Order: sequence, then structure tokens, then C-alpha cells
Amino acid sequence: MKVIFEYKQIRPGSKTGIPLVTNAIIDFLLEKKVFCHLLTNDSIKSRKDLDLREKNSPFLTLETTNYNYQAVGIYRFLFENFNLFRILNKFPQDIIFFPDSHGIPLLTKSNKCILLVHDLIPLSGIDKTSLFEKFIYWISMFISLHKAKNIISVSEFTKEEIIDKFNIPSSKITVIYNGLLHSHKFENLPSNDLQNLYKRLSLNNKDQFLFCGSGLAPRKNLLLTIQAFTKFISDQRNSNYKLVVLSKIPIKNNELVVNKEYSKIEFFIKNNNIQNKIIFTGNLSDIEKYNLMKKSKCVLFLSSSEGFGLPIIEAFYSCSPVICSDIKLFKEIGKNAVIYADINHINNIVNNMNKLIDNPTLISNLIQKGQQLIIKSYNYNQNLFQLIKMLQDINEK
Repeated sequence: MKVIFEYKQIRPGSKTGIPLVTNAIIDFLLEKKVFCHLLTNDSIKSRKDLDLREKNSPFLTLETTNYNYQAVGIYRFLFENFNLFRILNKFPQDIIFFPDSHGIPLLTKSNKCILLVHDLIPLSGIDKTSLFEKFIYWISMFISLHKAKNIISVSEFTKEEIIDKFNIPSSKITVIYNGLLHSHKFENLPSNDLQNLYKRLSLNNKDQFLFCGSGLAPRKNLLLTIQAFTKFISDQRNSNYKLVVLSKIPIKNNELVVNKEYSKIEFFIKNNNIQNKIIFTGNLSDIEKYNLMKKSKCVLFLSSSEGFGLPIIEAFYSCSPVICSDIKLFKEIGKNAVIYADINHINNIVNNMNKLIDNPTLISNLIQKGQQLIIKSYNYNQNLFQLIKMLQDINEK
């Protein structure tokens, strides 16, 4: 059995969201000795550019395309329906896996396509997608959902959206929850490495901090998170806290790149004189990220819209309590193992932060419930056996 991965949307160093999930799936299949052929973009020339644990596996092969990354748009659509279409014609008997929610060419001859759908966020316009980009995305989604042999959704929430917006039969969609592989990532950093990490981030051993898993996309509500944190530390009892943000300051060639969301955040930080309180981590290794989560008082994830919410699961694995937005999806994923905050009322967010940090019993209970959810729902090694069965069924037909 051979699986062709449409891997062109994955860039080196991307270790969150879709890239993290895609790489975990590939690592899992390689460990099970399934042949994986990756169709990469022009930023990945060899195995050394891959963020895979199994990058040296004899069951892995690469094929570089001339694709330049684009999340949504006409360039991506044309590439998929002309260039990618011709490439995929070389693999008429193989299973083709599309891990980025859409992208199956209209004229593909393959009847062995699997589509992994994370969310339908571009249709909402919440990330300020243009009307034209929404139109292109809708067409691509419509083609992909109808051409796919099997559809995998990462949540019941996303499955319901697919059925509602595209009239896809429920029987065609399998829900496989995201999770994380390789528990070694959650080991404690050696003392010297931890000290070096703290020094790099201008932290010391006595610093208390909260951890924010949000990026700069508007729907991630990083500005709101910083505003709530600022109000939180205005209370003298909390004045020593810092906020560690898992994000990079948008800099290229030593110059700040124009980013409207970051510009608003930077203005707020300077205007409130909290430059020494907000720490942007830049690139972190997995083990560094999970150790920071574990050392934090809690993880904040106040997004307005997601397809899954992987930072919640990462916090569960890291034994850190979570405060997240009270959206429908997070209630499916977090159940009773997190604290839900109303992102329309900043005082509610701050009150929940105070409620958590002053209550060690609550913290312990949330961590325990998170660990139980890992065993029950988010053991990715276990969940992905559903994918193995799906691959076997398609391969035998």
C-alpha cells in the first residue's frame, strides 16, 4: 500500500495546527511501514527540511513541485487543477491524501482520494477573506468534498458544518479527533536547557507567567488576550505575572513586516507600558513549548473560531489548566476539563483568570480531567488506527 500526500501547503518550521497534525499522521504511517510519497512545495528540497521524526525512514519518498505557498486564492486553485492534476495522474492506483481541507483537482481520475477537513473558516470571513477568495474557496471545497472517496473531519462541529453547507451525506464523513504522538516531547527539559530557554525569553526561575497559544490571525484574539492580561496584572496581587505568547514578531531581513493585527498589539503594549510583561517566544522546539506550558500558571486560548483547538490538547498533555472561549467547538473538545470565558466581556475573562490562579484544588481537578480526556478521546496513536482501517478498505477495493 502506498499513500501519496499532497504536502505542498506544509512549510519548514511550521509546527502548529495543520502542519503539526499532518506530520503526526505521516510519522504514524511510517512507523507502521506504510509507504508515503510527499508532493512538497519549493521550500522543501530534501528530507532535512522536513519536520518529521521519521524523516529518514526507507518508506518515505519526496517529490518537489514548483508551488509557492498560498492559503486561499486563485493561484492555489489554478495550480491544483492544472499542475497538481498532471502530477497526480502518475499515481492512478495509489491512495491520495489531501490534509489541508481542500485541493482535489476537478478532473482527477483517482477514486481513492481521502480529504482531511479541519474547518470552514475562510467561508466565515472572520479572517478578512475577500469575497473573491471566499468564492474560490467555496468552489474548491465543493469539488473536493464531492470528489473525495472518504472525508475525515477533526470534530463533530466541523462535520455538522460540512453537512449543512455542502449537503454531504453523513455516512461519507468520519470524525477522527486530533491528538499528539510521541510522549517524549513532554519530558522535562534538562536543567541547563531550561535555564538557557528562560534566559532567551528574559525569564527567571521565580517569574510567574501565563501562556498564550494564539497567533496573529484576527480570530485568535491575541489583542483581546493581552488586554485581559493587562487588566489582570493591574491588581497588585497579580502584578508580578508575565504573559508568554507562542508567536513570532513579524520581522523579515531585520525589518518589521507590516501586519495590521501586530500593529494594533504593538500600539497597545507601548501605550500601556507593558513591554517587559509580554514575551513573544519566536520559534520553539516541541519540548520547549510543552515545558513552558507546564511551567505556566495556565494556558489561554480565546479564539473566536477554530476547527479543533489543538492548544487545548497540548495543554492537557502538558498538565496545564486551560481558560478558553466558550464557543461550541471548544465545549465539544474541552468538555468539563477547562474553564470557559465569555470573550465578549473582558471582565469575565479576568474574573476567570483570578478564579483559577487562586484555587489549587480547581487547578488539580482540571488537570486530572484533562488527563482522563487524553486517554478517552485524544490518544492519537489509538485514533489513527481508524485511518489505517480506512486505507486498507480503500486499497482492497
